[in-house]
Amino acid sequence: AKVQPLNYARIAGELQNKGYHVFLSKMPFTWSFLYIDLAAEIINDYPQIENWVLGGHSLGGAIISTYMKDNTSEKIKGMFFLASYPASDYSARKIPMLYIFAEHDGLVTPPKRDKAMLEISKTPYSYQVIIAGGNHAGFGNYGKQSGDNAATISNKEQQDQTVKIMTTWIEELS
Repeated sequence: AKVQPLNYARIAGELQNKGYHVFLSKMPFTWSFLYIDLAAEIINDYPQIENWVLGGHSLGGAIISTYMKDNTSEKIKGMFFLASYPASDYSARKIPMLYIFAEHDGLVTPPKRDKAMLEISKTPYSYQVIIAGGNHAGFGNYGKQSGDNAATISNKEQQDQTVKIMTTWIEELS
């Protein structure tokens, strides 16, 4: 929401350097909820890619979960959420989900995170990591975010940890 996709270029670039195809999507007016089905178009445009992992940061993660709610495509092997969680109940789904949260996140606070994980997000197929010292905005490079707490690690360190966690998780999906 209101963040340009290139602000996530560092994480995307590092994942590309590891051999993954990464797609950063430009959304109308930078609001992901205005183009919920964009993932379907991207997947259809690249039929040679057989395995997909979809996800996003903050509202982007919630929106991809809205797209995935009734999607049963066998091409989609998992979903990831950076400072995010699904917008609806996924407890009955058998899709692997990775949740990466940040210790000092002022938007997805521990009570919000814990409630979501207990009520809608926790499944036997989910994996949760909390990055010590990180904050909400540290997953991208867009500056300070209103309502967020100060991080005690750099954005680079938070993003490096994010890439490492994501890479390990994706390799385990294979």
